[in-house]
Amino acid sequence: MANVPPLDHLPAYLDRAGITLSTADVVNAIIDDYNAAIADVVADEGAELVDLHVAGLAARADGTEAALVSDDGFHRSTAGHARVAAVFAEVVG
Repeated sequence: MANVPPLDHLPAYLDRAGITLSTADVVNAIIDDYNAAIADVVADEGAELVDLHVAGLAARADGTEAALVSDDGFHRSTAGHARVAAVFAEVVG
């Protein structure tokens, strides 16, 4: 089961939803709560967590985050889909 990657830097949110530094905290809190609920289900069901959130933060840290987003500013690019597949492969082998 996968969680949700960071959304606060996505161009679609920045351009259309008007996310600013102050509202980014709200978006991050919602994602954190949602990911906590996913982690609870993973633990309850004995599933494995595919941590797309940590992978997204790693991409942000290494400067590759923008390349993982398509031209619409929200969905994954081809490179983004490849990265998600790689993160799943790391967990489920």
